Amino acid sequence: MHTESEHNLLLHALFDENLLQAVLGLCETKQRSCERLEPAYADSRRRLLHMLTPRQRADFDKIERLFRKNMAYALRFGFCEGFTVGINIQAVDAHTLFHAFTETQLLTEPYMQTHTEYYSRRCDILRSFLRMEQALEQQEALQTMRNALENRLHGVLYHAFFLGYQLAREYIALP
Repeated sequence: MHTESEHNLLLHALFDENLLQAVLGLCETKQRSCERLEPAYADSRRRLLHMLTPRQRADFDKIERLFRKNMAYALRFGFCEGFTVGINIQAVDAHTLFHAFTETQLLTEPYMQTHTEYYSRRCDILRSFLRMEQALEQQEALQTMRNALENRLHGVLYHAFFLGYQLAREYIALP
């Protein structure tokens, strides 16, 4: 049986923009770090937009766009990792596994390099941030933005992992 196209259709439908928005909403309501970072992000973004040159604005837009793509990747990766852990491993604390494997795989060197498109976008983001840091006096605002975006990425990965994990545990419990 050939189901590759149906499989891809299912994955595309499951991991769409609506799910990413819902998980980002979870991040904002469940993570204490978001309580201070999100308002600071909005304020920093507003201040920076007024002083950027067209080139810097292009870098700024690129950073946000690439982070969004990496969050979409983290959503799918985290969910699949959580589902796999939920199906295969019952006796270990899921939080420990998240930190030991999933978080390490996607957020630390050299492991993240195995996710080539994700890693390439991370490198582009870093280069864009460096260009902006060299040209702008608003270092604090730029760092606040970077921290908030990294926090969102981590939050998406975390919540996606536990969505997958919980679904797997519920699947196992079905009669």
